[in-house]
Parts: sequence; C-alpha cells; structure tokens
Amino acid sequence: MVLWTSLTVIPASLAIGVFAGRSRASGWGPSIFAIALMIVILVPTLYRNYRKQVARWQTFRIAISHDTVTRSQEGHKEVTVSASSISRIVKVPGRGLLIYAGRSQPEISIPDTLDGFESCCALMQQFRPIEARPRGLFRPAFTIPIALLFVAVYSAFLRSTDLPLVALLGVLILAVTALGFWRIRSSPEIDERTKRIAWLFLFLMLQVGVRVWSVWNVNHQVEHSIRHDHLLSLLVKARPDLRERLMKALVAATWNKAESRNGSYVSPAAAILGDVLPQYLPLCPDDAIRRYATETVNLLEKLEADPSEICYDWLKPRGLVVPMRRVVGEHGLDALYEAMAGVVESALESPQAAPNRSDAEALNRRIMDRLRNDASLGPLEFRSPEVPGFDKKRYCRTVEIVFRSFLDMPEKESSLVLRYALSTPVTK
Repeated sequence: MVLWTSLTVIPASLAIGVFAGRSRASGWGPSIFAIALMIVILVPTLYRNYRKQVARWQTFRIAISHDTVTRSQEGHKEVTVSASSISRIVKVPGRGLLIYAGRSQPEISIPDTLDGFESCCALMQQFRPIEARPRGLFRPAFTIPIALLFVAVYSAFLRSTDLPLVALLGVLILAVTALGFWRIRSSPEIDERTKRIAWLFLFLMLQVGVRVWSVWNVNHQVEHSIRHDHLLSLLVKARPDLRERLMKALVAATWNKAESRNGSYVSPAAAILGDVLPQYLPLCPDDAIRRYATETVNLLEKLEADPSEICYDWLKPRGLVVPMRRVVGEHGLDALYEAMAGVVESALESPQAAPNRSDAEALNRRIMDRLRNDASLGPLEFRSPEVPGFDKKRYCRTVEIVFRSFLDMPEKESSLVLRYALSTPVTK
C-alpha cells in the first residue's frame, strides 16, 4: 500500500507543481527535465525499498511462552509483553491480532497472513479471551484517495493568499502531520529507520508555520501601506467599500511581484486604480490636473530615453506592472503618485463641474489636426497597435507630444481638455 500510494501521490504532486506554474514558465524544457530527473531517482529508490521491506517481512517472528509474547523482526526493536500486562487481545478482520498493554495503540500486531496464525490465536487465549471486533470504517484502499486529498489541500495552502483560508488549511495540515508523526514514532509496527525519517515531519510543520506567518506578514504590510500611503488612504476614506478589494488586490500583487523576481507581474490593484481614478479626474481643479499631466510628461521623457519598450509597456500595460524603478530609480514614481493623490484629494475637497464634452472634443480635435499636419515634428504614430508596422517607440513619443501640446494651451482650455482626455478613454 505504501508503494502504490507513493506511485500515485508523487506523479500527482509533480503534475500540480508543473501545471500550476505554466503561466510563469518559459517553456516545457525545464519541466520535462525536472520530471525525468525525479523519475530516474524515485523509481529505483522505491523499488529497492519495496524489495527490502518484502525481505524484512520474511523475518517476522512471534515467540509465545507461558508468561510472555515476543515479536522480533529485522530492522525493528524486539518487543516483549508480559502476560500480566496484557489488557486486551482483539481480532480484527484484515488486520489480525492486536495485543494491548494499557495503551491506546497495540504493543504487538500479528497479521492474519502469518503462517500459523490460527495456532497463534489459540496460544494467545491462555492469557486473555480474544475479543472479535469488526473492521473499522477506514480501509487500506482509502489510503490513496486520502493521500491525494492531502496533496490537493497542501497545494491550495501553498497557492492561496487569503489569510483566513491559509490559517484554516495550515491548522488542518499541522494536525494531520502531528498525528502522523505521533503514530509513526509510537507504533511498534514501524521499523527504526522509518521512525528516524519521521522527524522530517517536523520540518514540514515548520514550513507550514513559516507559510502562515508569511501570509500574515504580507497582509499586515499591506494594511500598513494602505494606512500610510497618501493616495490609497484617500481612496479608502472616500470609498470604504474599496478597502477589502484593495487589500486582496495588493496582497496578490505582492506575491506576484515576489515570484516575478523583479520582472513584470500582474497587479489587480492597478486595475482597481484604473477604474477609480477617472472618477476624480473630471472634477479636480485646474492646477491638480495640470500637475498630474506635467508629472506624466516628465516620466514619459525618462521612459522614452530607455532603449527598451518599457515606455509602451507602461502606457499599454495589458494587466502587467512593468519594472519601472530600474529605469527611473527607487523614488522616480513618487512625484507622479503624489500628483495622483492631489487629483483625488482636491476633487473631494473642492470639485468643479465636469468638462463640457463638445467643447473638450473640439479642443482635442484642434490639437490633433495641428500635430498631424506639423511636418517639423517628424513622423508620429496615431495608428492602432494592431496595424502592421506599428512603432511602439514612436507611439510613446507621440503621447508625450500630445500631452505637451495640451499643457501649452491657456490654463482653462488646458484643464478642460486634459480632464476630458484623461478620463474618457478609461470610461468609454
């Protein structure tokens, strides 16, 4: 049963590990190599251990005298039970004869496959009557589905970032692991080598504890960041219903960032901000929207100067947060975030009327027509990204020029077109 359970659980664990990480994998090569290496190592090891256990079962012996019962087997400690200490003798179909000496677990188990088992039972009756007990609900055949269920629970425990769920699954895994450790260490049926290996259960329990602490710590850090981040604190104060969504989104983003190893990663929080911020852009005062546009232009300049396509990736994120700080520095985004906070704060404290759509569109068309016809600017990119030959670097430069053109207008006209242009693409 141990052999078949291992041959079932190990491939299931490998499959979960491989397919769960397909979204981040660069190809099948590393996964195939890892699986092949595990098979090369595990199959001979399992076969060798299986053969060894079969050989050890052949050494199982029961010696019954007038006042003692002794079990001996290669690889196990010899167990001797005196007749006076025997509290119960129980016969269970499928398990054999269980000899108890005051403890909850039997001191000696005599399998019913033992040669001379019935003669053994007849001899044991001299010490105490044998109780007949029906087979329990648990069957050896249940071992495989229970083991697979444990693998599924452990996989969910490792992948989840929801603190209550992680804590619940962690407690469940710790309880099962602790029970397994105790049963292995106290069972006379387990050989000494396996009992020493059981100490690895404590390492698993330590890993579970570290995982629970890590998830708690990330949640604690996210709560701290929401309280102390100017923009986020403003949003949750104005919209208390956003707190739970932001918490879950920022926790997921934190784990995704850690797994990305400083690369691009998915941030559900960016989508929330993308939905909420345009609600304040049309209402904020002129100076707030112009500051926001100015900081956007300053950031575009830095990104455009980088030889990579990070500028386009930032403008068209496709659900990903790109590694900006390697281009603009550790605090290169602070000014833009403060400008965004200023938009929200000023829109809440001193909102103005939303821009007139027809007036804003007229100003926007005027600027766009001028830019399209200004040969001194060189070629600009106004086409859709789906068009063949679309130039991402040129697109980034075009966005920067458009923003500068809006900022060069008189303040009232600039504010009008900026408040309309920055909010309309998101809300359409």
